[in-house]
Amino acid sequence: GAIVDRIDYNIQNVATSVEEGLKQLQKAEPTRKKGGMVLCATVLVILCFIMIYSPIDPQRVIAMIGLGYGTDSS
Repeated sequence: GAIVDRIDYNIQNVATSVEEGLKQLQKAEPTRKKGGMVLCATVLVILCFIMIYSPIDPQRVIAMIGLGYGTDSS
């Protein structure tokens, strides 16, 4: 129930964001550098999907990069 609702909510948010991003890209197209903005937007969209749909524990990531937050120092 709740997990399905959250997935549905995230999908709706992603769809809205993608539509808004597409409108912005179309508006910016005449002035953008050839290929640079498209590549950047593609990378950002891919990273958004990875962040939304990956089961990554933030504390584990922080521990992996060595910041030490969320870990017991004793």
